[in-house]
Amino acid sequence: MKQIFIISENSVCEINKISKLMHKNGINIESVETQDIGTSKVITLKVDNNELALKALNQAALKAVTSTNLLIKVKDQPGALAEVALKLKIADIESKGHQIMTRDGQTAIAAISTSQLEDAKTILKDCLIS
Repeated sequence: MKQIFIISENSVCEINKISKLMHKNGINIESVETQDIGTSKVITLKVDNNELALKALNQAALKAVTSTNLLIKVKDQPGALAEVALKLKIADIESKGHQIMTRDGQTAIAAISTSQLEDAKTILKDCLIS
């Protein structure tokens, strides 16, 4: 089962909003967990219909990605994602995309897309969130 990661500044309000949104769309929530990363929160959501849930979350303008992406924590500074891309390139891991999900001036949370998830997790273990 895939997970959905939602980046939030206030997990209490977002969990309430997410719960209402899932109910409205007939989606069962199987689990919700939160993790503090800098001033942001990463909400990990397991549901019975990932595709519909992701669509609903994105339509509601929530920053959400599935577990087919890696979430990493890097310093919020120029070149931080370039260093990640270089690590992946050196390991011969194809990166399909990088996206900054949130930043607070100290820390940035980024989603990394690759078809070689397990290999990328090993290479990026020092900055891996999930």
